[in-house]
Amino acid sequence: MKFKVNNSIVRLITFQRIEILTLFQSKIRKLFGRLLFTILFSRFLNNNYVSEKYYNICNEEYKFLNKFVKLQNCKDILSIGGGVGGLETLIMKNFQNCSLDLIDRNFVSKKIQYSWNEKEAYNSIDLTKKFYFDNCKNNKKFKVFDFDKKNFPKKKYDLIFSFFSLDYHYSFNIYKNFLIKWSNEKTIFIFDTVRPDFFKNVFKKIKIINNNVNTIHQSKRLICEEIN
Repeated sequence: MKFKVNNSIVRLITFQRIEILTLFQSKIRKLFGRLLFTILFSRFLNNNYVSEKYYNICNEEYKFLNKFVKLQNCKDILSIGGGVGGLETLIMKNFQNCSLDLIDRNFVSKKIQYSWNEKEAYNSIDLTKKFYFDNCKNNKKFKVFDFDKKNFPKKKYDLIFSFFSLDYHYSFNIYKNFLIKWSNEKTIFIFDTVRPDFFKNVFKKIKIINNNVNTIHQSKRLICEEIN
């Protein structure tokens, strides 16, 4: 299975998901640096290969999420840092009665380090919308919001999830006050972090559901409820 993609979307996917790169491409990126890879080498990618690899990753994330949350019972879902939106697309294709909002940045850094640097990002809101609309017909219940404009939705969500963004690339504290407004005692939070013990005082209920030890994204995935 594959997603429908174009060259610009493929480049963006590889910026966000470097684990998709082949061993040779990873060596090129390491040898010549992230800046030159972003500007030049990322223009020479195999669209079919990237699309298939990205679909497989998103499908595994979808199955993982559906294992811990009854998605069919989630009326309103929020994704933070969803990037191109492959996982979100699969959710909406399978559960067309739910509503899904995605919040992300809207610029591409030429060179990125992350380490909780709010001035860095690899994303395009327009490309996220195009990717979703090209791959899912359930368009009316999907909305994308630019984090930096702070024009956020005003609702309570049944599920708020963030894979490798919230408290992995960006500090949880950036969103904490918003998360309090967007949740109630029944809201489920699922996200990745490198500091799981920190959240024992943030949520009333917390559980580690996955250890990303042998992957490029070394972290722990938490499922939490009732934010303080």
